[in-house]
Amino acid sequence: MPSYSIKQALLARRSAMLVRSLHAGTDEARIKRETSKLLRELLSIFTDEDNLDMKRVSGALTNRVFICSSPGNDPVLLRLYGHGTSAFFSRDAEIAIFRKLSDLGLAPKLLAEFPDGRFEEYIDSDTLHGHELKDPATSVEIAGLIGMLHARFPVDEDAEVRCEL
Repeated sequence: MPSYSIKQALLARRSAMLVRSLHAGTDEARIKRETSKLLRELLSIFTDEDNLDMKRVSGALTNRVFICSSPGNDPVLLRLYGHGTSAFFSRDAEIAIFRKLSDLGLAPKLLAEFPDGRFEEYIDSDTLHGHELKDPATSVEIAGLIGMLHARFPVDEDAEVRCEL
């Protein structure tokens, strides 16, 4: 399967270039150009950087997150993994859990993966801020939902999801 290896190598190179561009503070046109290439190759969304709107989403702790939109296409979420964050948690476990929750309809649809990130379904929402999280009613509601999730889909010590439907 040589074509698969070549495609994977190309995606790895493109995603690495995009991440390096972001970390280096490269101009917006180059970031959009690299993102449009990934959109085209992974999701068959054909747009050039002039027609691509990328809005940075605040609130992400270990990732850079963007809403990518272009005329005639549904917006998608671009999640670029933070540099060095794998020292704190397993990206492999994270994506395995996200993939499973996505398949079950409990998380946004996973549209495409690449070495330094992924594209997800964009769901219009608001980020909760510190003062909102401090509200006891909000915290109780979040805890209840997380409790229901973990009761239905326990996570073992190796961070593998066990689904008991």
